[in-house]
Amino acid sequence: MRKYKNKKVTTKYGKFDSILEFEHYLALKERRDVLGLKRQVRIKLGKSKDCRVHYVADFVYYDIYKNITVVFDSKGYQTDVFKLKLKWL
Repeated sequence: MRKYKNKKVTTKYGKFDSILEFEHYLALKERRDVLGLKRQVRIKLGKSKDCRVHYVADFVYYDIYKNITVVFDSKGYQTDVFKLKLKWL
């Protein structure tokens, strides 16, 4: 049994950590305002080049209507570690 009771999914688009993440991916692929959709993007949390703490976002994309880069994560609920890394980010 997995820690958060999620079920891994393998599709023609790749492997996803949960059904929710796969559904979010499909929804983002169909949106016309999304450019440069990337999966499992590793973001360093610190200014030092020696920093080894990272946050892995499920999706990063550019929203052409809002003119911003969006970091998107598929979570059933927010864990304490996620909340801490989100503040750090």
